[in-house]
Amino acid sequence: MVQELLTGPEYMVNTVSVDGSHMAVEIWRSDKKLVDDAPVYDRQELQSPDAPGMPALLAYVREVLTALGVRWGATHTEVILTERGPLLLETGTRLPGGHDPSLSLKALGTSHLDEVVDSYLAPDVVAGRGPVRPLRRHALGVSLISPAAGVLLRPLRLDPVTSLPSFHGIRLTVRAGSELPRTTGLHSKPGGLYLCHEDPAQLERDYLAVRAWERAEFADAVAGR
Repeated sequence: MVQELLTGPEYMVNTVSVDGSHMAVEIWRSDKKLVDDAPVYDRQELQSPDAPGMPALLAYVREVLTALGVRWGATHTEVILTERGPLLLETGTRLPGGHDPSLSLKALGTSHLDEVVDSYLAPDVVAGRGPVRPLRRHALGVSLISPAAGVLLRPLRLDPVTSLPSFHGIRLTVRAGSELPRTTGLHSKPGGLYLCHEDPAQLERDYLAVRAWERAEFADAVAGR
């Protein structure tokens, strides 16, 4: 199979469908950075459904789901917003992977998981909430990026990040004594953390603080091989 190379910002749209009507629960923009000329996930930012470009993006996703015959339950759709408009990268009738539902509950007052359960138990309630879920707080998912490979000599010191005003949660895939690969893609990142706050400026400051902590902490805790 050959797929056209699509250039532009990438969005992930998590929807729940009730009898063929598609409600957008979450819209995430995925930002990447280049490591050795390969794109590596940097951060995912929760988008307001009424932000510029989002209504057209959601209309496109709904057209895609209708064309695919989706009628009930969860869908996770990835779209590239190109110069020609939104174009489908992939879609799956499933919940997203590697996500913390409690983050959405804090930022939206609901989550994709909760809405999917409700779509089967109380479909009229889900449909009555309308086609989108407005933001209550701003949220970021930050992918940790290891700058070098080696052995993690000790547990990571997490206090500098867990004490940030917007800190919500963290998920690590490495522990002391384990081999730590250099991050060059999705499967070699050492984990991720979640930030949530009413003030987007605070969220941005905390994101930069995470990256500064990451550089210093991995340099001190990893013995190169």
